Amino acid sequence: MDRRQIPLRTASTTAGEVGVSRLRALAGIALAAGALLVALLVVRRLPGPADESYDPSTQLLLIVVSGASAYATLVALGPVLVRPLLAAVGWPLRRLGPLGRLAVGGVGAAPRRAAAVGVVVALGVTVMAGALVVTASLGTMLRGELASAAPADFEVLGAEGGADELPAGSAQRIRAVEGLTRVVPYRTDARLSVPGTDLRELVATDLDLRALGTWPDFVAADGSFEDVGPGRVVMFRSFAE
Repeated sequence: MDRRQIPLRTASTTAGEVGVSRLRALAGIALAAGALLVALLVVRRLPGPADESYDPSTQLLLIVVSGASAYATLVALGPVLVRPLLAAVGWPLRRLGPLGRLAVGGVGAAPRRAAAVGVVVALGVTVMAGALVVTASLGTMLRGELASAAPADFEVLGAEGGADELPAGSAQRIRAVEGLTRVVPYRTDARLSVPGTDLRELVATDLDLRALGTWPDFVAADGSFEDVGPGRVVMFRSFAE
């Protein structure tokens, strides 16, 4: 049996650089301080339980600024932050066996590469989270607008656009129609006026919003729907302004 010997060569690796330049470090510290201060400002300006008229636009803008500053901090100080973070999470990872020790050793040997990968992962998570939040917000807004603009699939009115009353017993006969799951009768008056103002011939209804199938989708821009009752009205925001 012919045995051949294969010589093995030794190889060495260059340790990855850990530090960053002084200018980059100062920029990262300034960005981190700015992100923290903006986050504290957002927390301080959160509305209380008694605040009914609250505009979240400024708060959302501040949150975006704080998040962007935190992301820029990760880009600037990533190579410096890898080792401390690795020291915190490395101990339990090493207990997972050879795979955990290999992962910890690989990250610690190339902190700049690990920081670059972390930046990309953080960017991906931010984009996905932003897309989910925007999608959910748009869905809620559209459901609210649709609930107020078209709260029912069908509307049965009296003659002359609802000026006349429907025949007696109409609600009971309509409820008996197969396929209709919810029938809500209401009255309309188009001759109302507000004393002391120029508002005349207002259209008002006594529709019970809670009886509608779209009730959970109604959103109040000011005030609350919970205390709707005699002596109180609900109107569109554009009309109120």
